[in-house]
Amino acid sequence: MARRRGKTKRRVRRKVARRARKNARADNVSGKKRMGLVLKNLLVFLVLSLVSFILSRLLNNLMLVNLFSLLSMIFIFLSVAFLLVLLVFLVLKIARKR
Repeated sequence: MARRRGKTKRRVRRKVARRARKNARADNVSGKKRMGLVLKNLLVFLVLSLVSFILSRLLNNLMLVNLFSLLSMIFIFLSVAFLLVLLVFLVLKIARKR
């Protein structure tokens, strides 16, 4: 067999993208942001439900009383939903620490 002269073939290694590591600090920061957002929304809907409830009691017009009563019920429902989300986040936070 004859030897080949000239350029020799090199093996080229393909670069593979590395997976990003999960950083515990970044996860914790996003958790704090989520908790703050849920708490802020909970407080906003509680205040809105309180204001609409007070307006429904103070007004004499039947149509406005019905409107503000309905708004009050909707805002209370949303407040309860955000309260449940807040409780779920707190339980997950406690479970992660264990």
